[in-house]
Amino acid sequence: MDLPVVLEASSAAPLYRQLYEQLRQAILQGRLRSQQRLPSTRSLAQSLGVSRMTVTQSYDQLISEGYLETRPGAGTYVCQQLPETLLQSQSDLRLKPVEREFELSDYGQRVARSLTRVHESDCEISFRYGRPALDCFPTELWRQLLARACRSSPSLQTHSRASQC
Repeated sequence: MDLPVVLEASSAAPLYRQLYEQLRQAILQGRLRSQQRLPSTRSLAQSLGVSRMTVTQSYDQLISEGYLETRPGAGTYVCQQLPETLLQSQSDLRLKPVEREFELSDYGQRVARSLTRVHESDCEISFRYGRPALDCFPTELWRQLLARACRSSPSLQTHSRASQC
């Protein structure tokens, strides 16, 4: 890998975190391209003079966040498509409530009324059991991610066609 990675042992940040941040920045800035193969954890650890666990932790974090993907027997690669939220600025990530008009069944209307009733006098925060903060849930983002997962999973597509959901 011809990417300059500089790890500072004297830094307050752990080595795996420093490596994670530098690899993440390289991906976002395009220095590591889509589908580019990264070195094995052993070879990168050896070239950086750190333990393999340091590199493994960095790779695992990048994999869990959608920057990297593993291919059994082939290695670790930069993901072909990064999640859009990684490419947006932090101000763009603020979620706004989605307002849609739809018709609820009688039961749905009763449930909606019970959820919107204020039982506490002037409390801003409800600590009642079983009452999630539905106004804070990113419904539109959830819908988009669920739709994308369903489109990309052949098993889910086959199942949904069979059940006509």
